[in-house]
Amino acid sequence: MIFNWATQHMVDEQIIEEEEENSNEKPGRTKKRLITKEAMDELANPEKLSTEIVPSLSLQIVDDAVFFISSGIEAIVEDEVTQCFHSQQIRGWNLLARTNNFSFFNLGLRMSIVWIGGFVWRWMIIFPWRLVVCIVGCLWMMITMSIVDFIWLSPEAIEFWRSMPKFWPISIIGHHSMRLKMAYWANIVTFRIYTRALGAVVNYHAVENLPMNGSVCVANHTTILDVVTLSNHRPYALIGQAHGGALGWWQKRLARCTKHIWFERTELRDRQVVTSKLRAHCADHDNYPLLIFPEGTCVNNTSVLQFKKGSFEACDRVYPVAIKYNPWFGDAYWNSSKYGMLHYLMRVFTSWAIVADVYYLPVMHRRVMESPIDFANRCKSEIAQAGGLVDRIWDGQLKRSRVKQNQKDAVKGDLGKIFDERLVYKRNLDKKVPYYESSTDEES
Repeated sequence: MIFNWATQHMVDEQIIEEEEENSNEKPGRTKKRLITKEAMDELANPEKLSTEIVPSLSLQIVDDAVFFISSGIEAIVEDEVTQCFHSQQIRGWNLLARTNNFSFFNLGLRMSIVWIGGFVWRWMIIFPWRLVVCIVGCLWMMITMSIVDFIWLSPEAIEFWRSMPKFWPISIIGHHSMRLKMAYWANIVTFRIYTRALGAVVNYHAVENLPMNGSVCVANHTTILDVVTLSNHRPYALIGQAHGGALGWWQKRLARCTKHIWFERTELRDRQVVTSKLRAHCADHDNYPLLIFPEGTCVNNTSVLQFKKGSFEACDRVYPVAIKYNPWFGDAYWNSSKYGMLHYLMRVFTSWAIVADVYYLPVMHRRVMESPIDFANRCKSEIAQAGGLVDRIWDGQLKRSRVKQNQKDAVKGDLGKIFDERLVYKRNLDKKVPYYESSTDEES
């Protein structure tokens, strides 16, 4: 009940903020100052000028220049891409108070004592307990998934063991339905133990839209814990690059029990190899739903960035899922460029809780004559709307790379259209001809 109260409290605060912004907004001025598609559409709308006094063309050009200069400066200070890779900031103070920030001591002696008490509780009691539970989960995964792997033997090995009359449990070896049931419970129990170790509280909505076997499930990506959050409800098959070290060990253990798709670096560059493996996986209805994060990088759970089209080329049916984390009790976002895996897990283990809401959306089919890019954008819009996230058009790889030249050319083209529309409207205004009539004449 505490977690539900905090979630509702955060929603109420967002509603109050929106009402305050709407009440303080001045008429005749745009609220969005950054150079975005929405802001440029408002600026390019000639009908908007009819409510404003435009004394001369020169003053209008100066006004436009000032708008673009101020918007460019604001974009440099805080652009739409960079703010998607910073941790969410909570308005109120709580016992967590972001452990690395010691400015809370300025709040007073009493609040500092309360924070120290919470710090001792999280590090001396919660952290050791969660660490023990995590170790138990790893041991359970090793044992159960090794047993499932032993059951699924080659036909020659099955015949050999069946020839042993005293080995009575061999009747289950090679039995397909028995292996599927054991693999299901091995996965479910493993990820539920991991959920307890992370202190996660997950609320699932619209469970009637749960992804089915032999399908593709796409979701927004905030952290590696997204896999645990979703797999706590039902098993999924994962797709990604094969790693070494501890992560590679974990991948090999999972592959013993479930058909996951792990690629080498050379295979990831071959689009045909990836597409063929995706289609082969979806063709078998015994395989678990293939969980894909089309963004390709972790976002701070405030926005949804561009979906890669490769995930939508291999199949015409996907199950969208929206994941929304509550930042009040713990920061679930993983900034991989700032924190390593061990550091991030320490922050999660010492947080109060990881509270998440999972929204299962109805299955979406690719329409006739719909391109994979349009299909991906439609799925992204549905996920953003269901999770209360901002739908962004930018590629998440801008976090590590520069803007492509075609994106720069597109912005330049939009600016050119804006000035053309302004000049046409100004000439028509001088002639005292309505804009819609001039547009009709030009089109004819």
